[in-house]
Amino acid sequence: AEYFVNIARNKLADKKRVKAYQKGHTMKAPKCVADSKIILAVRNCSDHESHETVKVLRKLRLSEHNRVTILENTPEICKALGQVRPFVYWGYPSKDLIKTMIEKMATCPNPEITNDNKKSRVAISDNALVEEHLGDCGMLCIEDLAHCLFNSGPAFHKVMNKLKGFQVSDLRKHNN
Repeated sequence: AEYFVNIARNKLADKKRVKAYQKGHTMKAPKCVADSKIILAVRNCSDHESHETVKVLRKLRLSEHNRVTILENTPEICKALGQVRPFVYWGYPSKDLIKTMIEKMATCPNPEITNDNKKSRVAISDNALVEEHLGDCGMLCIEDLAHCLFNSGPAFHKVMNKLKGFQVSDLRKHNN
């Protein structure tokens, strides 16, 4: 019973924190850095968020733990990140990091249906797969994809909707 009471208290505290943030009584929204056009956001393993926080996390495509997504650097996104600050950490990535993440972790939906009637995802490991799955967005190779994402190009939203996000492993489990 104490466990459920603790969860309810944490959710209520988060709800109060969000309300105070929206009124401007607590920390201000993080400032957008003019140097970078994108933000790399990572969902941490904190739990017991309020309903309002869950809605913002879904909007940012960060509803799962250890999920990484690339977001445009706009004042609205910075305000949303400030609202979910205890559950997300973020930074401004380099082009090399974006390219490495695409090569190692990017996946696209596979148009073929598997045995259990679910669409699977296929890893983007070479330029042929980039052209096959993202050719309609104007992407021909991994470098085009990294350039589009890093510079927040015209096909940014179409590409990110197909890529979804990147799943990373929990660092705490590897360090123990």
